Amino acid sequence: MRIGVLTHSGSDDNYGQILQCYALQSYLKLQGHLPFLIKYSSDAEVTRERFYLLKQFIRSAISLVSPARKQMYTELEHYKKLHHINMINNQKRAFQEFLADNVELTKHYSTYEELKENAPKADAYIVGSDQVWNLEMGNPITPVWYLQFGNKETLRISYAASIGRKIEESEYELFTQYLKGLNAISVREQNAYELCQKLGFKNSKLVVDPTILVPFSVYEKFIDKDSKPQKPYIFLYYLNVLTAEELEWEQLSVFMHQNGLDLRTVSSSGYYPAQNLILGHENECLTILEWLSAIYHSEYVVSTSFHGIVFAVLMHKPFVAIPLRNQYSGGNVRLASLLESIGLSDRIFSSERSIENILATSIDWNMVERLLAANRAKSEEFLKEILQ
Repeated sequence: MRIGVLTHSGSDDNYGQILQCYALQSYLKLQGHLPFLIKYSSDAEVTRERFYLLKQFIRSAISLVSPARKQMYTELEHYKKLHHINMINNQKRAFQEFLADNVELTKHYSTYEELKENAPKADAYIVGSDQVWNLEMGNPITPVWYLQFGNKETLRISYAASIGRKIEESEYELFTQYLKGLNAISVREQNAYELCQKLGFKNSKLVVDPTILVPFSVYEKFIDKDSKPQKPYIFLYYLNVLTAEELEWEQLSVFMHQNGLDLRTVSSSGYYPAQNLILGHENECLTILEWLSAIYHSEYVVSTSFHGIVFAVLMHKPFVAIPLRNQYSGGNVRLASLLESIGLSDRIFSSERSIENILATSIDWNMVERLLAANRAKSEEFLKEILQ
């Protein structure tokens, strides 16, 4: 089947976004399909995202300092500098070059109207994975993310779609209307699955992220296995944090020095711009291939990122998942859901479990692989049944 996939793919520094996109394309190819990526990002969405990030950053800056007004302008100038620095550094990551080399792409669609008038022809459209359903229901471009374009005869499927926010009861009617336009529904998080069930979509399924769906060989070909590190290290990958304290740096630093470990750090933009938080350790701007290789050669992985933890699991690396705090703690649901499904909930940092205790606890990787295989099989069954 000719299958058009709609997902987020425009990031210049979010490794998980690019790899989930690549993974689903790879899986569909392995099943004998002809997938392609629908390149869509509207100017309105880009503007909205930048405004949202700026607003959140200002709020955080104000909450951290006093008196607020003078310091706010200082923080704004800092934000502008970070944005400029990140634009330059992100060129080194070469994300869009990676996609161009490994995924078939359509032309770029910049408006919903353009997509409706000249949608790419396909036997099926898939939306997902990533947070494709996090726009407000009343947003005029929201229908794009429920595949409301193209021929009526084309199959419409969500795969591992994520909402990434709380859908209010006042939005249920429109959300239900959008879901009715899909031939098959699957979501990535337990709370999204429960909402779909509550709204009457009893055939909806809970499935794994595309990065887990594919065999590891899909990534293995990119890993430089011969590049051995001079010194064992912890790989720290973070986003959506503002301070070293949020990364439990004090505990991590003690563990690192007690065990003679080096540190490699990588940061991505999320609610906040990517920035150096660990004094004396400059963030690396790695390509996708270098990022995968850095995890592969690490002794331990510490991350606030869902996909950072996913790849630690796939490569059998002892890890600690650092939960997000305060207003962004809702983002911990997907990680908690994943780790619970593979019996590794005890790898999440808490006041009851120190970093040292977690990393000193061995992982039964045979058990993990059995559970991953079972979850993977259910997800494959969903796709094979609808795409047969």
